[in-house]
Amino acid sequence: MRRAGTTPWSEVRAETAPAPGPGGFLHTARLAGLDPDTPYEYRASCDARFAVPWSRSFRARTAPVGPDAAFEAVFFADTGIPGRPDGTTDVGARLIAEMTADTPLFALGAGDYAYADTDTRFVDPARAIDAWFEHLEPLLARAPFLPAWGNHEIHLGEGFAEWAPRFALPEGGEEGRSYSFDVGGAHFCALFAPGEAPPPHHLAWLDRDLAAARAAGARWLIVYQHAALFAHGSSHPARTEVRDAVVPILERHGVDLHLSGHDQSYERTHPLCEGGTRVAISARAGGARIAAGAGVVYAKISPAGKRSSRGGDFSRFADAAPPVIAARSDACHHFGRLRVDGRRLELEMVGVSEAGGPRRRVDRFAIERG
Repeated sequence: MRRAGTTPWSEVRAETAPAPGPGGFLHTARLAGLDPDTPYEYRASCDARFAVPWSRSFRARTAPVGPDAAFEAVFFADTGIPGRPDGTTDVGARLIAEMTADTPLFALGAGDYAYADTDTRFVDPARAIDAWFEHLEPLLARAPFLPAWGNHEIHLGEGFAEWAPRFALPEGGEEGRSYSFDVGGAHFCALFAPGEAPPPHHLAWLDRDLAAARAAGARWLIVYQHAALFAHGSSHPARTEVRDAVVPILERHGVDLHLSGHDQSYERTHPLCEGGTRVAISARAGGARIAAGAGVVYAKISPAGKRSSRGGDFSRFADAAPPVIAARSDACHHFGRLRVDGRRLELEMVGVSEAGGPRRRVDRFAIERG
């Protein structure tokens, strides 16, 4: 490891443990003494007996500090692994390339990553998980990844015990299932909601965590999870019990943005209040510019490479958009670009079509202070 463009390299010894599954190892290296907002280069080595003892060099940047710090991140869900026999992951590699080209500081994930249970190329789920990491390497080698967990990681063949050891997650929270972290003036919560309503102790944790973040002066509160709270597609429409459990906590603490996936299309609400039932007046007048504190904005951003196994398609909308929905799209893949500083939180939705052509902006809005 070294500061980008300097010499010499410094060496950090890793701890090695057997990987969950049929074989392989996980190596954990702890880096200390890094400066904030600084680019670093790193490379990895296993053993000098290998033909190529060093990996190629990768570059990542440490986070800025201070409540007004500016940074960018990407958000995605429902990726799959390219080359599936059912043909539902045809543009996965291009999506990863597009996110990598945006050079985000870090990446957020909302679950359903490998889809091992329906990918007939893999007998052992751990092999599918390893293949997923190889697929995501261009992005995750440069941007730390903070995952939320979906139903495929928890209920459908893959297991939390296979996924969790492959990440270095923030300490605290609920044993890695729910956790939080701060970047600049933003506080992020990854909530364990893989399909059904979060367990009561996870909801209690969220309530305490958001209260503490507000008391500490967080400028922005952002919560993300797998199960969408407002979703109207044909594949995985939102479940009332999930919405009723989470929304009151978000509103009580003035959460600015809620992100999710699961239902393979894009939907974004106006800022909502009163249990998620009332559209804030300022939303109708302000268009894509929203005053901070007007209400919670909910964005379901999916898929990022894997169309639904239910019909092999996107999650289509059969009816007109309900009044709470400000924008939506069910004809392409999506990921979100998040830009944050002390006074503005902006989210741009990028669309990538399987028919080819350039990426396009599907939607963009900003929450502004002052």
